Amino acid sequence: WKRGKIREIFVYSGWNLLGAFSSVLISQGMNMVLNFYFGVIINAARGIATQVNGALASFTGNFQQSLNPQIVKTYASEDYLRMHQYIIIGSRLSFFLLLALAVPFMFNMQDILRLWLVNVPEYTPWLCRLELVYALIGTLSGTLLIGVMATNDIKKYQLVVATINMMTLPLVVLSLQIYKNPYIASIVMCVVAVFAFYARLTIANQQILLNKKIYIGNLLKTVFPVVIVTIPIEYYSMNLLPKGGLFLFIVRMIVSFLICIIAIW
Repeated sequence: WKRGKIREIFVYSGWNLLGAFSSVLISQGMNMVLNFYFGVIINAARGIATQVNGALASFTGNFQQSLNPQIVKTYASEDYLRMHQYIIIGSRLSFFLLLALAVPFMFNMQDILRLWLVNVPEYTPWLCRLELVYALIGTLSGTLLIGVMATNDIKKYQLVVATINMMTLPLVVLSLQIYKNPYIASIVMCVVAVFAFYARLTIANQQILLNKKIYIGNLLKTVFPVVIVTIPIEYYSMNLLPKGGLFLFIVRMIVSFLICIIAIW
C-alpha cells in the first residue's frame, strides 16, 4: 500500500474525470436544450447524426490508438523531436482518414439516410454533416492530448479545455434566443471546438515544447489545401453524376471517395 502512488493515480484520474464530465455535459445538455426549443423531432435527428459520427470516427480512434504507445515511449526516452513528429503526422493522417470517409457521406447524406431509415426526420442530413465537421476538428487534437498526458501533468490541460467546452451550452442557449435555428447549436459547437483545439495546442507548446508555428504550418501546407481542393471538385462532380437507384448511389460513393483519396495523395 503506497499512499503517494495511490494519491497520484486518483489525482490523475480525477482530472481526466473533469474532461469526461465536460463531454457528457455537452452531449446530454445539448439534447435537453434542443428538446426545449424544437421538441422531440430534433432529438431524433441529432441522435441519428451522433450515430453516423460515432461510426465513422471509430476508424480514426483505432488508428490514433496505435500511435499512442509510440508518443508516450518517445517522451519517456526524452526523444522529443521524434515525439513531435509522431504528434504532427498522427494529427494529419487521422484527419485524412476521417476526411476520406466523411466526404462521401457528406455529399450523399440524403441518399444514405433514405436507404437506412426510409423516413428521414427533418433536419437530419445537415445535422449529420455538421457533426462530421465537428469530428474533423476534434481529430486534429487526438495526438496532442496523448502528448500532454504522457507528462503526467494534466491539471492545466483539463481545466482549460473543460472550461472552454462547458461554455458551449450557454453560448448555444444565447444563440438560440437570437436565431431560433436548430443548426446554430452544431455551428456553435464547431466554433468552440476550434478554440478548444487552439488551447490544446498552446498547452502542448508549454508542456512538451511542441512548436505552434511548425504544427500550424504543417496543417496549412497539407490539411487545408486538401480540403480547399476536395470540396469544390466533390460539389461539381456530385451535381454532374445522375441520381436514382442503388447502382448509381454506389457509383457516386466510389467516385466521391476516389476524388478525396487522390487529393490526399
